[in-house]
Amino acid sequence: MTIHLAKILTPLMSSRNYKAGETLTPDLAKSGCVFLVSEGAVVVEFVSITTDKDRRIGTLFTDKGFLGLENLFLQRPDAKAQATVLRDSTILSMPTSAVLELLDNGAQSTKLCIEVSTALAEATYGLRHRLEALALHANYPKENVFSILRYLGKHLGISNGKGGITIPVKVGTLATLTGLSEESTRRAISLLVEEQRVAKIGKGNFLIFA
Repeated sequence: MTIHLAKILTPLMSSRNYKAGETLTPDLAKSGCVFLVSEGAVVVEFVSITTDKDRRIGTLFTDKGFLGLENLFLQRPDAKAQATVLRDSTILSMPTSAVLELLDNGAQSTKLCIEVSTALAEATYGLRHRLEALALHANYPKENVFSILRYLGKHLGISNGKGGITIPVKVGTLATLTGLSEESTRRAISLLVEEQRVAKIGKGNFLIFA
């Protein structure tokens, strides 16, 4: 997250608490808002709407940072981006129109333009590396799932004090993040459990062995 951008916009944003599983917005591009995940985590599912059947074309996970900044400059009429809260979160929002007004006329407009550009560059850089990592495991569903679990463990995990990390995530969410079907995801998890790299500890919780 670009700290300077957050410092500029946070005082102007409204805050709301969300529960895990709530939809933040069915489509970021049409929400009319820029969001800042202050605490918690959100997963964004990008879906192509150009065909008769919606097709998932990508996912984005964020545990702290901005969502919707790209909509200040770019619209994708051929796709929608549904944002779902992954765990209990505090999320700030601000109308896109208000941000654009600041970019055009605000006292800090030049600095704000630079910070928005920096934030978008950071997001693009991080997403590119995440996609490259997933591409390495594209033909290996088990490693794909394990890679995502390790990533979530780093950001959401809770140490059990015995060398393991508990991760609160549902199979459906894992499937969304990996781009696999739920059946393939469950099969990959079963293999990881057999190899004792992961353990299921109740509904929606996994233990990954560090």
